[in-house]
Amino acid sequence: MKLLEITHLGEYAQRILQTGASGKVLASVSSAIYLSTAQDEILWLGSENVPLHRRGMRLKGASMAAVAGWPFRTERGALLLSDRRVEFSNAHTWQAPAFSFKKPVPPTLISERLLAFCGSYKPRHTEGFGALVNTIIRRAWPDRFALQTSQPNRMQTYARPTIEVLVDKLLAGDVHGALRAGERIIGLGPGLTPSGDDYLGGLLFAICHFSQACEIQESLPEDLIQTWLARAKGKTHPISYALLADHASGYGAEELYRFVFALFSQTSIEDTIEYASNLELIGSTTGSDLVAGVISGLLFSVYEGGSD
Repeated sequence: MKLLEITHLGEYAQRILQTGASGKVLASVSSAIYLSTAQDEILWLGSENVPLHRRGMRLKGASMAAVAGWPFRTERGALLLSDRRVEFSNAHTWQAPAFSFKKPVPPTLISERLLAFCGSYKPRHTEGFGALVNTIIRRAWPDRFALQTSQPNRMQTYARPTIEVLVDKLLAGDVHGALRAGERIIGLGPGLTPSGDDYLGGLLFAICHFSQACEIQESLPEDLIQTWLARAKGKTHPISYALLADHASGYGAEELYRFVFALFSQTSIEDTIEYASNLELIGSTTGSDLVAGVISGLLFSVYEGGSD
């Protein structure tokens, strides 16, 4: 039996594995193997460069391949997958960082930070929703940002009217209306995590932490988001749904926390753009889609702050 070792283990993944979980391989790509337990809990086993996440596990050395449908089980501090024994008893546990502020963040400060960031930000990828950042930010400040001149692809052309309605709802303080509009783009795009889901995930993650940082707890009512997630579940892939639900609860990859925290703080715009660039390294367009979603979600600060 081939022996492998996990170096880092997300706290959610650790909790699931320590219960003696079993299940099957749901999907396998070049950078990660996605596992689904008998209780439909989603975890993944990735290479040394896979982003830290509460559901994730990092392998030491070379990545491994697997086939969808392969069974797995845990036994005495190890994950058994085909002819491989993957030890996790000595892995470092990663926990999602907690944002800590000495006093509530003024919504007007976030609006100012968004203006400064979007004035310099250029998305790394143009295939996903990152290319629509100017469309998004112009809904709040049409006189400060130029019209988008690049030719949109078919997915962007389809999504753009929905995103415009969604952002306008947020600018009016209507989170419920924004989420209902967003249902049209759930599952939109290729891959295990479509661009529509990644965009909406960034938006929900941003609003969740905006509510906490600004102490505006009614911004994202729990019953509203749970009802919305229930409708979303059947419209996309189980892996993407798990991430979407995580984002709605304020959980994400390490790079996403760094980017959003930078927007909430006095971090220089240059460093904030660097954090966005690091986030954009996730997936083919996932990171850029998340950046666009975060910008959209934080436009809610324009409403809450009464900015002009």
